[in-house]
Amino acid sequence: MLPETRKDGLAASFRTEPELFYRTVLESLSEGVVLVGADRRIFYANRMASEITGYALEELLGQIGYELLMPDGRAPQPDCSSTHPVLGKTECFEVEIKRKDGRLHWVHIQTTPYRNDPGEIGGTV
Repeated sequence: MLPETRKDGLAASFRTEPELFYRTVLESLSEGVVLVGADRRIFYANRMASEITGYALEELLGQIGYELLMPDGRAPQPDCSSTHPVLGKTECFEVEIKRKDGRLHWVHIQTTPYRNDPGEIGGTV
């Protein structure tokens, strides 16, 4: 949490520009974060997702993740799942993805639905 007494105005900037704050947090994570819409297409990926997959951010956007990254192009079956009364169904996967350069790479994926303004499930994180 940012202290209220910072003299450089960074905390104030984050309070007045929440998008800047969230983008800074997402881009600072050491985990890949991908946001997928109801159409299953990627509409946001952070820098680490790009590094993990080998694809430039622009190449990930608009793609259906499992078609691009799974060696067989099919959606994987979850290794675990649970239903949370607020969050909805969460799933986890241990899968081998195919990077852009063709190399295979094992990853752990955890998915959680996100809700849009009306409170409907809008896609997956």
